Amino acid sequence: MCKDRIESAAMEVGGVNSASWSEATKMLDIEVDESFIEDFLHIRLAAVGHDTKKVLATDDAYNALDACCNYRPETVEEIEAVEEPIDYSLIEGHQEVWVDGICEMCQDRIEAEAKEQVGVVSAYWDIESRTLHLGTNDEFKMRRIHRAMVSIGHDTKERKATPMAYESLHGCCKYRDADVIASHAPEEESLLPDFDDDHDVHGIIVENTKKGALIPVVGATVFWAGTTNGSSSDNDGYFHIDNDPSTSQLVVSYVGYPNDTINMEGQTAVEVKLKNNLILDEVSIVYRKKSTQISFVNTMKVQQIDQKELLKAACCSLSESFETTPSVDVSFTDAVTGTRKIELLGLAGPYVQMMREGLPFTRGLAAIRGLDHTPGTWIESMQLNMGAGSITNGPEALTGQINVEIKKPNESERLFINGYANAFQRLEMNINGSEKITEKWSTAYLGHASNQSRKADIQGDGFLDAPISQQYALMNRWQYRSGKGLNAQVGIKGTYGNRMSGQISKTEQQSEELWQVNFLNQRLEGWFKMGKVLANPQNSFGFQLTASTHDQKSNFGPRVFDGIQNNLYANFLYQGVLFSDKHRIRAGASTNYDGIEESVINRNFARNEWLSGVYGEYHWSPNDQWDIITGLRGDYNSIYGFYATPRLHVKYAPQEDLAVRLVAGKGQRTATIFAENIGAFASNRVIRLQGDETSDKAYGLDQEIAWNAGLNVTKEFIIQARSLVVSADYYYTFFENQVIYDFDFSPQDVYVYNLDGSSYSHSIQAQADYEVIKGLDLRLAYRFNDVQMDFQSGRLEKPLIARHRGFLNIGYEFLEGWNADATFNLQGSKRLPNTSSNPEIYQLAERSPVFYTLNAQISKTWKTGLNVYLGGENLLNFVQASPILSASDPYSQFYDSSMIWGPIMGRNIYVGFRYSIY
Repeated sequence: MCKDRIESAAMEVGGVNSASWSEATKMLDIEVDESFIEDFLHIRLAAVGHDTKKVLATDDAYNALDACCNYRPETVEEIEAVEEPIDYSLIEGHQEVWVDGICEMCQDRIEAEAKEQVGVVSAYWDIESRTLHLGTNDEFKMRRIHRAMVSIGHDTKERKATPMAYESLHGCCKYRDADVIASHAPEEESLLPDFDDDHDVHGIIVENTKKGALIPVVGATVFWAGTTNGSSSDNDGYFHIDNDPSTSQLVVSYVGYPNDTINMEGQTAVEVKLKNNLILDEVSIVYRKKSTQISFVNTMKVQQIDQKELLKAACCSLSESFETTPSVDVSFTDAVTGTRKIELLGLAGPYVQMMREGLPFTRGLAAIRGLDHTPGTWIESMQLNMGAGSITNGPEALTGQINVEIKKPNESERLFINGYANAFQRLEMNINGSEKITEKWSTAYLGHASNQSRKADIQGDGFLDAPISQQYALMNRWQYRSGKGLNAQVGIKGTYGNRMSGQISKTEQQSEELWQVNFLNQRLEGWFKMGKVLANPQNSFGFQLTASTHDQKSNFGPRVFDGIQNNLYANFLYQGVLFSDKHRIRAGASTNYDGIEESVINRNFARNEWLSGVYGEYHWSPNDQWDIITGLRGDYNSIYGFYATPRLHVKYAPQEDLAVRLVAGKGQRTATIFAENIGAFASNRVIRLQGDETSDKAYGLDQEIAWNAGLNVTKEFIIQARSLVVSADYYYTFFENQVIYDFDFSPQDVYVYNLDGSSYSHSIQAQADYEVIKGLDLRLAYRFNDVQMDFQSGRLEKPLIARHRGFLNIGYEFLEGWNADATFNLQGSKRLPNTSSNPEIYQLAERSPVFYTLNAQISKTWKTGLNVYLGGENLLNFVQASPILSASDPYSQFYDSSMIWGPIMGRNIYVGFRYSIY
């Protein structure tokens, strides 16, 4: 009977494949895999009543055995067992979560459900502390555990089980019921010995261990309240104290427990048990996860931006998701189309490699406009890396990488609905859903529709302040998890967008038709990803495949810009360890195809470009202080030939709360010059392309090549028990070659040519994040940019880039479910392109003024899953004066709406709701 019980208990432990116990030798022979944790085996055997050399079974567990299984001698002290505390932190991927329950039946249920969750290797629930200890791998998500526990009727700190789930529990498991709790309490047995009558009051002080044993408390202080008459407990926990006629209140004080006051009236002996569940009901260590975090562990400095950060603003699209991130600048490309662009390190957005879950997107024709094709409510999180990123993602990152994670089928809400409306009559609806089809298959549907219909002209210049637009997007993705290390996903997404802007009324001197912009975008994309974890879970390989077609039709007044791009990308990746965990490698091969055809103002451009290469990355961790990643890839471009791209990342962490990082590397890319400078079309400037038209190069121009080096220092301070994280960054980028867009040579032209000389950027940023008081978060940042380049007219500061930026974000969680957030921006002066040859009425100043903006939002969340929010953008109502030159005659040579240095839309109030069912 013991054999059956022991072997059955052993087989319930994660990683045990077979178990055989010998009655003669008392030895348990087991076969295990890499997920096995020995401590869990000891705990599990003790839980069913069997002692091991490391863990003794409790008396209750032992006494529950059948009489024929009573293996112990008459006294438990004769057993040669060593009671060693278990250090759960040594378990690989250790995670812990508080789960309410009361008995062994609860333990079986909780552990069984936990082991079913993806990413959980092993599970042990401690009845005494209510702590569920987990061994996990990289696929683990804590939200799954919370969701799983409440589904079987057990509360966690973050979620409560529904009444229906709780009532489904067995009667002895009703942990909320006072009678059930009392029935599980151990019987009280007096520990008081017989004392002499030499002292008036005496007693004993003990405390419970985690395993239920009582041990004496040495050195506890005992005194009469309001007096100096006191004593202390001896090595056996006993104390003696003379009676005090002035009071009957006896105070017991001991470190780690609150003072306990006992009324001794009518009694002379007392037994004090310092039990966690008696004197201290519960100790909760609560960590407020920050909405944006920087890891001290990762070799690269990566800013992890989660949904909490995104919810600080409406975030209707990806292009609007960086308003509370000081590292990224967001502005408009022009005053007409309403197109937003981002900048990093003082350089244009296309120099940032944009990825969706590790796959490149928003490239080429979609480099600027593609940011609007991802609704903000689809985004689960983002990772922002400044400087040269990982070489495994390709050679195109010149200033940084941004990876966007879309909501996953097995992790997102079962139903999510978002409605939004603003003062410009922009209406938006987003509906997401997810469903678990089988144990291995799950799917998610994401839908988006938006419409803006108001024809507003607050500036009175005859042009729409915001375009009339409609956009629809649908995504369906499927996820497969075998439970044996094989994971895959496949998805498809379609986007349709139609936008009209420009003039809404003619001027008196205008004889031509209305000058208007029309944009029609149609995009279809699909992808497949597969990964396999090998016998050693640190070794794995994966395959990625994505294909897309992007069709754009547009006109800017009489000027037409149409284009179509077909893209195919494939990547094979292997990662593993060499010899030990100190040496890790990543290697693979990738290929990318771009077929682009453009019709630009009666000229046609086309290219079929293949980029195929191999890469390798070596990660060396010699000790806890140093981490070094070196990477190199070699690519063959069908147009530009072979080139190599090296990268280096070094992290030095002399302390756990201090990290110094160095990054250096090279980036190389082919510019899609018209789509990446779409604002130039919102003018009557003549586009003068100065490339070698006889060559096979794209637009007759060379590729862009840049080197980037950066230094980051991140330090955490603990002030008044709260974390202050200070970060300082310096990045230097210089170009071997660059495509220059010269708006300075003539205000009636824009010249496009390869760099002849020098082009560089210095970017310095300091940032501090601090929780001032409970629930009140402060983020303060300052950045300085010095961006210079050699134009045909000489070296000049890059136009329309602020040298200085100040940033302040305040987030406050107050009352229950209420959140308020405000973001204040100071934008420094920007150099404006030279317009001195224009008539005086159409001339711009040399520099823009300094200006300030303020965005704010307040929201309320109910436990039902409903969230309602009210906010405002540009609340200070600062608007760039006369953003359109020659607005009264858009067909003149002086018409230009691309000189945008500030906000072009006034105060915008919005309201919305979010409703979630998990």
